[in-house]
Amino acid sequence: MTKRLLIASRVVGLSDIATGIRRFTLRPERRELFPPSVAGSYVTVRHQSGLLRTYSLCGDADRRETFEFAVQREPDGRGGSMLFHDDIDIGDPVHVSYPIPSLVLAEDAPEHVFVAGGIGVTPFLPLALEVDRRGQRSVLHYAVRSRSQLAFLEEFAGIASLTVKVYVSSEGNRMRIDALLAGLNATAHLYACGPDRLLSAVSDACETMAVGPERIHLESFSGLDPAKARAGDPFTVNLRLSKREIAVPADKSMLQALNDAGVGVDYSCEGGVCGACRVTLVSGDVIHRDICLTDAARAETIITCVSRGRGIVTLQL
Repeated sequence: MTKRLLIASRVVGLSDIATGIRRFTLRPERRELFPPSVAGSYVTVRHQSGLLRTYSLCGDADRRETFEFAVQREPDGRGGSMLFHDDIDIGDPVHVSYPIPSLVLAEDAPEHVFVAGGIGVTPFLPLALEVDRRGQRSVLHYAVRSRSQLAFLEEFAGIASLTVKVYVSSEGNRMRIDALLAGLNATAHLYACGPDRLLSAVSDACETMAVGPERIHLESFSGLDPAKARAGDPFTVNLRLSKREIAVPADKSMLQALNDAGVGVDYSCEGGVCGACRVTLVSGDVIHRDICLTDAARAETIITCVSRGRGIVTLQL
């Protein structure tokens, strides 16, 4: 994702909405409105340092004057959240990508059940607003460690069609996925966002209770382990525009091989989640390992941090 594909924006609002969680509001600089988005979309944000991070949009998808996202401070993380908390102020410039749909509402479901763990609650505010506009119902099951970590509660309370159930583990009130699914309406769709252990629990419970995969929608914070992402048989990348061939060895990802060769592909998560390193695929036998592209998108796009190929893979680079 090159800088020319990002939208020049400026920070116009900062607010601490829960312990360790800061909400950012952006306005576009050279246009009146941001591009249209659907509820449940995410964007990639470029800090002035050049660092890229991907965040779910948490504002109303119908309000294109601003983009809003929330960042949880993670002292033991890779450093991006600390940078966004400590080195961004009102008035600072940032660049932001076009919105990319992720947790998209099922069109014909009369009821939507949201399961959020911690900062995974962010996409559910625009999703609940969209459900309300459709005249449907939604229920949010929201789990945190302590009550001070709860975010957006006042805004959730203003959505008439939404029921919120809060689980605070430090108070001995833990969310039980099996009990939640036992009460799931046969026509309801379930959406989950949060840490991997929560998503694994949801997946396992859905399989045990025979909830069809077409009714389950998951959004992960992390993808493949970086070491696993690099592993695989060697193959060759053919760059159609620059007329180069680059060998990808068994112990390197395609992203690493391209950047080592000076191609300059942007990246962020390195786990196949955010899509920041996506490149147009021309041809080849591809092993897709990402968790961010649809089957249709994979026909013409490849996520270079985790996906590999067999033989020769040709890219539009």
